[in-house]
Amino acid sequence: MEEIENHIQQSMQVARLWSQAQPVVAAMVSGAVVDFHDTEELVARVAEIVVRNFGEYDPSRPFVPWTLGIARYQILKHYERRTGERHIYFDEQTLQAIEAAHVETAPELPNRLAALHECMERVKGKSRQVLEMRYMHDIKPDVLAEAMGLSRNAVWLLLSRSRAALKSCIEKKLARECES
Repeated sequence: MEEIENHIQQSMQVARLWSQAQPVVAAMVSGAVVDFHDTEELVARVAEIVVRNFGEYDPSRPFVPWTLGIARYQILKHYERRTGERHIYFDEQTLQAIEAAHVETAPELPNRLAALHECMERVKGKSRQVLEMRYMHDIKPDVLAEAMGLSRNAVWLLLSRSRAALKSCIEKKLARECES
């Protein structure tokens, strides 16, 4: 009975820690891997490895860097499988620098995500449609242009302006939170 209780406690702990690390891992992976579906697959693989190897995690050390180390290794393996060459896109030093940047910015990610969601709620019309189709459904700009009856350049301009407006909104919201 005690073994079952320990297993439940460990499962709850890994779930809690992973829920904090997952957005940071996803951000790092999506910054290093272009294809949306490959990104999802890699994040899921990292989660599986984290659960499988949780017994090796040293709780006296921060969890997010441990998961980012696993993610770094999985990104390298991804490119090796895809191209046969591990260092074609990112060498290990570059991925370590990316990893360090994500560790440094991890604490502010939840606030940024909350601001993004609030700002996205304010986006209406074609701007919202193009952002959702591009980033939530991974539809390429050329396909968007055809589907929306716009020129390729018009879609690129709409995406650029929409991203700039979102960025401005997020920065304003975060600045107001810092003032509070």
